[in-house]
Amino acid sequence: MIIDFFSAGFDVFSSPLALILTFTGIIVGLVVGAMPGLGPLMGIILLLPVAIGLPAVAAMGFLIAIFVGGSCGGSISAILLRIPGTPLAAATLYDGYPLAQKGRASDAIGIAITSSAIGGLIGGIVLVFALPS
Repeated sequence: MIIDFFSAGFDVFSSPLALILTFTGIIVGLVVGAMPGLGPLMGIILLLPVAIGLPAVAAMGFLIAIFVGGSCGGSISAILLRIPGTPLAAATLYDGYPLAQKGRASDAIGIAITSSAIGGLIGGIVLVFALPS
């Protein structure tokens, strides 16, 4: 039964427009999250008028991707400038900024993005299996 839901969701979400907007939302979210003072919620609010004219599935993918990218993008300014772009990245500056001072900023950013992706995947898997039938 759950396989039917996954296949139906995959069919709906695999349209080219939804995939392109999701990728665009991740990039926009990374940029918005890296700017101190802005964050993922501000990015969603600023781009909500763009999403209103889109199909529902593409708009939801776009807005969710902005939030996920913005949550991860806050670590970029925390690592490079010692200014967390989002409150979610406050702990990142304790380990990331010293690595950036040693010339390993790309390693720190790569680790931050990789750990964010792994955490998101594990959280999504747990969410799927924890849902009531």
